[in-house]
Amino acid sequence: MEVINIVWFKKDLRLSDHAPLYYAIKAGLPILLIYCFEPSQTNHPTYGEVHRAFAASSLADLQQQLNPYGHVLHISNLEFTRVLEVLLSHYKIHSVFTHHEVTMLHTRNRIEAVAQVCANNNITFNQLTSDSILSKSLVEPQNWLQQRNAWINSDLFAISLDKIQKANLSEEIIQQIFPLNLTERKSKGRKQLKYENIQIIAGETKAQQLLNDFLLNKAKGEYRKNRNIAFNAGTWGSRLSASLAFGNINIRQIYRQLKSLQFNAAAKLDLKAFKAQLLLRDFAKQVFEINPQLEHQNLNYVVNGIRLKWNEEMFDAFTSAKTGFPLIDASVLCLSKTGFISHSLRALLISFVAHHLWLDWRKATPYFAGQMIDFDPGIYFWNTQIIAGCTGLTPLNILNPIKEAGRTDKNGLFIKQWLPRFKLVPGALCGQPQSLKQLEQEMYHLRLGREYPLPIVNINETELFAKQHLEKIYQKPVAIKETAAILESLLPVPAILNNGKLNLSRN
Repeated sequence: MEVINIVWFKKDLRLSDHAPLYYAIKAGLPILLIYCFEPSQTNHPTYGEVHRAFAASSLADLQQQLNPYGHVLHISNLEFTRVLEVLLSHYKIHSVFTHHEVTMLHTRNRIEAVAQVCANNNITFNQLTSDSILSKSLVEPQNWLQQRNAWINSDLFAISLDKIQKANLSEEIIQQIFPLNLTERKSKGRKQLKYENIQIIAGETKAQQLLNDFLLNKAKGEYRKNRNIAFNAGTWGSRLSASLAFGNINIRQIYRQLKSLQFNAAAKLDLKAFKAQLLLRDFAKQVFEINPQLEHQNLNYVVNGIRLKWNEEMFDAFTSAKTGFPLIDASVLCLSKTGFISHSLRALLISFVAHHLWLDWRKATPYFAGQMIDFDPGIYFWNTQIIAGCTGLTPLNILNPIKEAGRTDKNGLFIKQWLPRFKLVPGALCGQPQSLKQLEQEMYHLRLGREYPLPIVNINETELFAKQHLEKIYQKPVAIKETAAILESLLPVPAILNNGKLNLSRN
């Protein structure tokens, strides 16, 4: 039997600075490059069509880069364990090289299953660090920032695609487990991935273009100003979040490019804020790596007894953009159509569901995760628990959609973009149509309860209820003691993040 190695791509869809690919090439054996749309992942409630589309587009970009060298990225719709089982009947697999993932329970279970298959068949299973997040067994909590910076400043893995030794596959094996190959040669009988209906900017090549555009054209004093303005965030932010989530680019590559360029004073301030966001991202992911139970459990157990009743009618109104709060509804529509909204608007939506609808954030997770093209478990679960008041570590920050409209969309441009029925309403009033008198509603063709729904909750009452309820819980001695214990055990917060104060719910 031919002896081969496998590089298993997951959320590391790039060919540069790729540790598994580097070490597989260095090993000197023929290599199979494999990606699987595994049912255990794609059938999970948090997986959306937008994720499949982004992955497919990223894979197509990788294949285009591989074509000049005659290599194929083999794509399957089977579990990777099944792929291994089929290949083992034809090859001797020496090693599987892949990246460590900071991820959810169902994905960790899949990794454990792969590790078991490898152990049972004397295959070396190599999980390598994919970015600045260290596995739980390697991170030193008190020194994590130094460990992060050491990784960022370490050398990139130099990949020579011409040195990949190709493992030959028979047509029988290809048809059996790899029917989705994205080669320029379209053989009959091979299924083609379909993602034409979703507008996405994906792939390693696009990620580099996004970074270049941001550094050269946007980070010149406009980033800090516009990143939390609802209408501007989509165009003035870096838009690298999805690229980072799918591994089209990593933090080390971004920092390396930052060091190579010269910037003026305004740009330096923008980039300082940008790097703070990258650090906050890594902080959240590292916290989740150490505390994966955040996926299912409140960090602070003292709030376990709240939000026990689920109101499907209320949640349906929310997901259908029929809450009667224009900034909420516009944000929901924007997210569903583009897969992206600013961090401030994400915080607003989560706050609305958790505080104003008083619903369990855990049951809402599949909706949010499936809509966000850049869904990253490590970031999502930490931020959600902070916003929902489930940690006790930050001051309560119950966001009011009317006040937020005045702060992030004072001219109503974002609301009008996604809710055209508001086109005649003066910008300052778009966020609070309830203030319109009957004559004004007639004049602007926005009759509440007809052209636009009435509010589904009394926002002042729900805000007061949530605030009083949570403050009462956290003022109890047992809560004070538990919060102090959590803060003591938590990953140290870098000083650059809000001067060392753990107030991370808004950026």
